[in-house]
Amino acid sequence: MTAIYIAKIAAVLYLCVGIGALINKNNLKRVVEDFIKSPGATYIAAILALILGFGLLSVNSAWTADWTVIITLMGWGGIIKGAFGLMFPEYTIKLSGYFSRMKNLYLVAGPICIILGLIFGYYGFLA
Repeated sequence: MTAIYIAKIAAVLYLCVGIGALINKNNLKRVVEDFIKSPGATYIAAILALILGFGLLSVNSAWTADWTVIITLMGWGGIIKGAFGLMFPEYTIKLSGYFSRMKNLYLVAGPICIILGLIFGYYGFLA
């Protein structure tokens, strides 16, 4: 039941981010550019990723052969991203700078988020 609740939240979030990235092409680039200019934002984002990663794993940490393993992977991804961002902030900022230089970042991020949103939406609302 918890996995379904997480899927519903993730579906709405990913769909909004993905559609927003495609509709407001320059906004995503500006967000990334602002992020790399602010060590404070990098620090806060790392703390949030770590907290959310632990939160996801505390309610769903199963390595099963079904769709819920995506939640487990997201949890571990959040922990790794958060820990890495706190321990190596300069590299995190450098990596973000690489993404900000991508001319068509929205063409990559938008569809990936929409696909994830549709997958989570299916399992959260329909299955």
